[in-house]
Amino acid sequence: MKKINWLALALLSFSLASHALESDYTQKIVVNADQQKVNIKNNTVTFYQNVTVSQGSIHLTADRVTVYGSGEKGSEVMVATGKPARFQQKMDDGRVLKGHADTVRYELKSRIVTLTEDAQLQQAESLVKGNSIRYNIQSQEMVADGGKQGHVTTIFQPQQLQNNK
Repeated sequence: MKKINWLALALLSFSLASHALESDYTQKIVVNADQQKVNIKNNTVTFYQNVTVSQGSIHLTADRVTVYGSGEKGSEVMVATGKPARFQQKMDDGRVLKGHADTVRYELKSRIVTLTEDAQLQQAESLVKGNSIRYNIQSQEMVADGGKQGHVTTIFQPQQLQNNK
């Protein structure tokens, strides 16, 4: 019987051949909410209730989103909270990467999404669950942590792995 490299199998569950749509990052960011509060001194904008954020195929929905500016255009950080807050983006192969957690942090410049507290990330039939998941969209590197629960769960479909060869 062949020995299975579970790490390689888990990494393959998120197709390395698909990348985020590069055109997303040249699109304008549109935020809709029931209410917003601007703090000019702290360079923050907080959106409340029924918040949706869109940039190309990127969509973020939450109960509350705070945008932290650093003064450098394009380096904003968005922190979304909800029960759950949701993030999704279309990949260049048409598949959609979806994630949700109580808190979703999206760093625009580095293209890093961090999901914390009851985090889940899914692409096609593959799924990773844990206390926190940090996903670098550009490099397609993911780190999942089980936190106090002590474990991370990965679910993948063998047929999908076969199709990725």
